[in-house]
Amino acid sequence: MVRAGPALRGIAVSVLVALISTLLVTIALELLLRGTNLGNAGCSYAQRHPVLGFEHIPGKMVVCSHEGYSVYRVNAQGQVDDDFPMMQESVGFRVAVLGDSFAEGFGVMPSVRFSSLLRRDLGIEVLNFGVSAYSTGIQLLQWRHKVSDYEPDIVILGLYEGNDFRENYHEVLGSTHPGIEPYFLLENGKPRLTNSEQVRAQYQKVISTPSGRVKRWARANLYLWTLSSKAVQPFRSIVSALSLDDVQVSGYDVGDESAVQEKRGCSEDGGDYLQMWADGPGSACHPRFSEAVELTEALLLTLRNEIEEQGGHFVWFSIPRCDSMMTYLNSNDLVHHPSLTEELRNFAVQNNMLHFALLESFVEHHDPRQLYIQCPGHFSERGHQVVSGILQDFLVQEGLVPD
Repeated sequence: MVRAGPALRGIAVSVLVALISTLLVTIALELLLRGTNLGNAGCSYAQRHPVLGFEHIPGKMVVCSHEGYSVYRVNAQGQVDDDFPMMQESVGFRVAVLGDSFAEGFGVMPSVRFSSLLRRDLGIEVLNFGVSAYSTGIQLLQWRHKVSDYEPDIVILGLYEGNDFRENYHEVLGSTHPGIEPYFLLENGKPRLTNSEQVRAQYQKVISTPSGRVKRWARANLYLWTLSSKAVQPFRSIVSALSLDDVQVSGYDVGDESAVQEKRGCSEDGGDYLQMWADGPGSACHPRFSEAVELTEALLLTLRNEIEEQGGHFVWFSIPRCDSMMTYLNSNDLVHHPSLTEELRNFAVQNNMLHFALLESFVEHHDPRQLYIQCPGHFSERGHQVVSGILQDFLVQEGLVPD
């Protein structure tokens, strides 16, 4: 029997000491990050979902500071809200709020969001299902697979007159979000989900291997993992840009002048000008942007019909993009610059939908930009207060909430 010599034993001891030291340092760093919340900076709190594409990480503590400042913990249901019961036997009245980062309350503390103010002022249960970057199509799926189980009496949806239209139609217009997300296309005037199998396959790929499951757990539970991921993100972006691995074809060649028209080249029938309202002054016009508007309207109708079939009321409101609103407010030539607000209002009236626009109320303020953290950007604390007041008045006037 050959025994290990002193040198070999010394190497083994050194390796063991190094491993233990690394473990202790890692634990110390993790505790330090948890104590200071540094590991949560950057709003990194999403994970893949087999139906919705992505969702909040349940139980995740988050600190967001690059636009405004907010600190919150995602609840057990994966929402930026308090935990809430599934069934409503214990409550007298329930409202569910759908939307993207405006509904989620990006950049402000959860206690000052319009949904929280509604809950406080009306004395009813208000559940916030807002998720940053969710399109109207994903919100329809969210209703079907999650929200409907809570049997809300009213569903309120905030539609952003900005990138919501691009996200709804990103198969054609292109998407700024990574990964595969569910999207709809119009078929005989009805929205049809086209890529559910790809979304599920993406999710299965993440959880199909032990390393994938470990990464998913680490992302959800380790502050050090979140911080290190943020540190290497710039390098990943450079690699992706060089390799073109993650580039999605947007449906047209951005260098093709026949496809993309400059602002002054848009048709004067008003349709193409809607994209300048959605993407900001000076944006180029996409020849198929009107199809994104049509698809969004079809998604809203489908959502309304499904909610009413379950016995609830559907209320939606349109949120103006700050810089487009200011251009509209200061324009002397509104005839050739129609807003998405006008288009959406006409659509709601034609279909007898419960809808209101924030544009008129916002422009009444001395400086509407104060209602946003930055312009363009998300609602400020003052903006949430104004939205809550408008919502309360609307719900009361329509007789939708109990006295």
